[in-house]
Amino acid sequence: MPDDSLVASAAPAARSVGALVSEMSELLRPSFGDDALREARELIAALHDMPRHWAVVEHAQPLGERDWARALRAATRRAKGAPMQYAAGQAAFRHLTLDVDERVLIPRPETEQLVDLVLDGLRGIPLTETKKNLQSIIDKVKAKYPHVKIILTGMQIPPNMGEPYSTTFKNLYQLDIG
Repeated sequence: MPDDSLVASAAPAARSVGALVSEMSELLRPSFGDDALREARELIAALHDMPRHWAVVEHAQPLGERDWARALRAATRRAKGAPMQYAAGQAAFRHLTLDVDERVLIPRPETEQLVDLVLDGLRGIPLTETKKNLQSIIDKVKAKYPHVKIILTGMQIPPNMGEPYSTTFKNLYQLDIG
């Protein structure tokens, strides 16, 4: 957490997105070197749930004291090695922006693949293909982390797909795969 001198460092008239990006990049420079400016822009955009180019386009936009302090706290966390998502307190997942912190796993591509498997069921994709896709995810995780224990806690789809399809789908997610 930055000290009060960092939070109050910019005069109110200078509290623009561009001025904040400059100050954040100075905080990040010891950790990120030449990439500090890019990191600062990406972090402030994440804090405002905007695309990466937002900080460049909106450089003159004024910011309030709370936004300024929040951004400096995030930059300090990032400079100390926190992943971007934890520093910003947000992570993109599919078409959502989720609030995250150290208690929450950052959404990863594998998570999105699992969601796609569920959606396969809702689309009526043949379950042999869904099972193959699920096994592929399991195999990739096991190859990268051989000592991990994978637990499938269950998944169901609405019964309107028909009882045999729904039951078979449900059973896919009850495998004991250790």
